[in-house]
Amino acid sequence: MKQLIRTLLTGLLLLSVISTAIAQQSGNFFVNGDLDKFYPVTFFDGGWANLAATELQIGRSDVHQDASNRGSLIASFRYHVTNWGHGSNFIDADIRQFTGANSKMISGWKDGTAANGSYRIIIWLRGNTTYTYRSNYAVNPLVYDGVQNPLPYKELIGTTSSIDHSYKTSLDPTVNIYGMSYANTAYFNGSANNYFAGKVGIGVTNPTFAFHSAAYNNTGVAAALLWGDRYGAAVGISDDTSSYYAFHVVSNVDSMGRGKAGGTKSLLYVRGDGNVGIGTLSPQAKLAVNGDIFSKRVKVIQTGWPDYVFQPDYRLPSLLELEEYVKANRHLPDVPSAVEVEKNGLDLGETDKRLLQKIEELTLYLIEHQKTIRALQEKNAALEARVQTLEKK
Repeated sequence: MKQLIRTLLTGLLLLSVISTAIAQQSGNFFVNGDLDKFYPVTFFDGGWANLAATELQIGRSDVHQDASNRGSLIASFRYHVTNWGHGSNFIDADIRQFTGANSKMISGWKDGTAANGSYRIIIWLRGNTTYTYRSNYAVNPLVYDGVQNPLPYKELIGTTSSIDHSYKTSLDPTVNIYGMSYANTAYFNGSANNYFAGKVGIGVTNPTFAFHSAAYNNTGVAAALLWGDRYGAAVGISDDTSSYYAFHVVSNVDSMGRGKAGGTKSLLYVRGDGNVGIGTLSPQAKLAVNGDIFSKRVKVIQTGWPDYVFQPDYRLPSLLELEEYVKANRHLPDVPSAVEVEKNGLDLGETDKRLLQKIEELTLYLIEHQKTIRALQEKNAALEARVQTLEKK
């Protein structure tokens, strides 16, 4: 009989525990401390033994609760702890906060059961603030603010050691203060369009640009790849103003695009007006290269090729005139001087034209000299023949 009564009492106690764990829970709590600090508050995973995720809502709708403009918060947490290595653990958070002064209320969260069976997660909440909560299972919040419970909160590692958790003064990088922080990977399998109204960050939690990607420790692998089976990447800007750029590759910068010691180095720069600079930010032509160019072949499309030198009406200056010009100017006619080249650079197409013009003029000089030599040779041969005739007499 005693055994039957003991069994019934045990069963009633177990039923009471299960009912308490399953029943919806609600209440409020106050976190002491300072407004600029975030204190650990632990929450029980009441859904763990019921083979389900615990769903916890933490909120305060009145922005003036506790004090004027103290802030509002509606946050949802859905979690399942590992409880000493059982796996399938996760913590998902969806945070919506007041965007004015004192807007940040949650600085991070952690599964506190990696090496213990406490069934608890840790959420760091702003101090000197009142919070309400509601959950689908018992969560039994415990506040570690140095008043209600001592700091630091000790996350047990087995039975002999612990990880100590004190207050935080800044937000963890994984906290999205105005939306979802998801603890797993995501696949969007629908064929319809996906739309992001705000800035999108990949590898960066506070994107500065509409699309901001930062790859850390990417030794030996590219930071980004834009690939197409038929076509590659297209970059568009709305204006052709030369101060705008459509594409810029730089080195010696950090993940925010800021120059490190020594400043940024421009590698490839495409301006809004279509000018491309390699090693320069101020390309004054369709392609400007600040450095050497190695090529197996260069083809220059050029007009005005100097075949006019061979026209009958072309005036070829005499060698005497050429000599006087060279003595006076120290360079050939129609060829830029060293000073001009240093100042304005060298136009390869125009230079080839001028060089060919000089070669063609030189050819004409050689032809004229060949005629003169031949005439002298003929005259000399006639004189030699006359001398031989006189000697025979």
